[in-house]
Amino acid sequence: YYSLTKATKKYLKNLDSDVTIYCLSTKDKCDVAVRHTLSLFNANKHISVQYIDPDLNPTFANKYTKESLSEGSLIFENTDNQNTDTCPYYMLYSNSNDSYTLYSYAQQSGASYDKVYVQTADGYDAEGQILSRLQKVNSAEIKKVYQLAGHSEVELGKAETNYLSKKNLTLETLNLRTDAIPDDCCLLILNGPVSDIGTDKLDLNRNYLKKGGKMLLTMNPDSITSADGTPNLNAFLTEYGLTPTAGIVEDLDSSYRNSQNNYFLYPDLTSASSLTDGIATKPSVLVPYAIGFRLPTDDNSTAVSILNTSDTVKIASVEDATAAYNNNENSDESSPADLDTQGRVSLGAAVSTNNDGKNNLVVLSSCYMFLDNVEQIAPGMNSA
Repeated sequence: YYSLTKATKKYLKNLDSDVTIYCLSTKDKCDVAVRHTLSLFNANKHISVQYIDPDLNPTFANKYTKESLSEGSLIFENTDNQNTDTCPYYMLYSNSNDSYTLYSYAQQSGASYDKVYVQTADGYDAEGQILSRLQKVNSAEIKKVYQLAGHSEVELGKAETNYLSKKNLTLETLNLRTDAIPDDCCLLILNGPVSDIGTDKLDLNRNYLKKGGKMLLTMNPDSITSADGTPNLNAFLTEYGLTPTAGIVEDLDSSYRNSQNNYFLYPDLTSASSLTDGIATKPSVLVPYAIGFRLPTDDNSTAVSILNTSDTVKIASVEDATAAYNNNENSDESSPADLDTQGRVSLGAAVSTNNDGKNNLVVLSSCYMFLDNVEQIAPGMNSA
């Protein structure tokens, strides 16, 4: 069996509160891998692991949660501040099926479902889940992430909401038509709006960014064909040096795309921003049906590209991209109908809105990056 990671050891070294971890199982019946991991944490003087026989104590968990916990689940209690949390047994493992139905922009446009087969190994995440709970019960501050609503935005997928939860971030919905941006917002998410945003609401975003607030914004190809488009949002992006393309990016280099779909892109992850530190460059993130960006080439730009296409891309209309998907057609060369046949474009950018070198605005070219089934093609990469 493995030992704990350096990051976990560093956290445990600085732990100064006493925490009890209750495992809803007898020690001899406990999952062998989980029991070993618990023993590593139990070696810390501030952590105590206790095994609770669910047959002898069937209502033990009721003191800590209203949810039904299966055998092998964990309960965390900080005996100093009385904070508690739980980890269902199934979350200690990450399982993936060998097939699934691909949910994509084309499906939303009326295209038929495609069956895509992938093979990924089951994962063991007990250390990460235990560390996350320890951090939560030892934290005096609840950090909140707000997802904007009111413009036909796309909901985040389960993988992304789980990722936020693991980072002990609470996700709440915010409608700027009725609410202001709360002071406790540590991250503002605008995920794929279809309809445009009023200039007064964008002013709220500008002021939030000027104060050093952090924002994640993703593009939605449906916005291109919506009745009024998103001229206000496009102008907002242009202020920060990002000019959206007029259509969907198709990469003609086979090493930058999915073998079955030219519009499912595997861009290069750059090191232009510290935001990408520690993230593997290959396998890359998966960006489906992307609206690309043109960035300024001068050295004074506050925007840097963190996701790049190849040098051989073209920009297709939404209608052509959908038709190609429906007919299972991929292009190998440009045609007169292409909107744009210039070179490399950015599929993701980091911006320092205050020109202080701190990238507090991240713009990604596709909200479909965070759909559950897209996450399965590139497990863990898009949420990272």
